[in-house]
Amino acid sequence: LAPRQVVEKLRQHNIVGSVTPYATKYVRLAPSLINSPKEIETTLVEIRNLRSA
Repeated sequence: LAPRQVVEKLRQHNIVGSVTPYATKYVRLAPSLINSPKEIETTLVEIRNLRSA
């Protein structure tokens, strides 16, 4: 999947990300202290799901 597609699919699960503005595009996520362990785990699960789709 292209980075923009990944961001859109994650957004469907209320996971906010963005695409880097550089020539080579990447998905950017920015977890912080305000994210709970459950939110981080949910994000990792959804990323794994995208990999296997």
